[in-house]
Amino acid sequence: MLVLPSVVIAVVALAQGGGPTLFLDLTTPEVKAMDRSKTIGCHTGGGVAATGLPYRPPEPTLRVSIESVNGNAFKFGDVVVAHALLTNTGNEPLLLPWDPDRDVVYGKDCMGLGVPAPPTLEGSLGLKVVDPQGNADFVGGHFLYGRRDAPSTYRVLAPQRSARIRVDGTFYPPPERKGPRAAASNRFMLIGVFDLTDSKLPKAYRTMVSANHLDLALIEK
Repeated sequence: MLVLPSVVIAVVALAQGGGPTLFLDLTTPEVKAMDRSKTIGCHTGGGVAATGLPYRPPEPTLRVSIESVNGNAFKFGDVVVAHALLTNTGNEPLLLPWDPDRDVVYGKDCMGLGVPAPPTLEGSLGLKVVDPQGNADFVGGHFLYGRRDAPSTYRVLAPQRSARIRVDGTFYPPPERKGPRAAASNRFMLIGVFDLTDSKLPKAYRTMVSANHLDLALIEK
């Protein structure tokens, strides 16, 4: 049985509506140190064998929103810290991967690749900035992992309940496509993007984009 690693910080807070809200901080020094220790990339794509029949990605009962950010004006290279809220809008509980350490699924140095494993969950929460022309770039985010045989690595999100995740990145907005950047082009939207894969399903869930955005400005100097 896996033990909940020290890099995961999760508490239960009170939501505005009085219900419990899960909280996960992915900006701690422990998480950063863990990320730096990974020298090998590993990815399998997830899912089970396809049947050859047309398959529509499952629709998650999950609403993504950007709750707050650590400012509204940034220079190139500034750190952006945001709180994203994942809310279960359905009538059934939803499993969320909750461990930032990929070793939970892939093993140390990806030694678990190709080895039969119990059903797993993988998610990714990304921060993306979009300019007035619709050009977008990811500026931060993190992957999350879970194993169904290790309850400490996932959370059960009850109907109408939320999980708040703190995640960070570096402010590098999309470059201006034509000539110098005009003053109006220094305005951006910050959105959140969440992907979820359950190895018991043939394909990942449909990508979820935040229902709202926050306005950011670029300070050139």
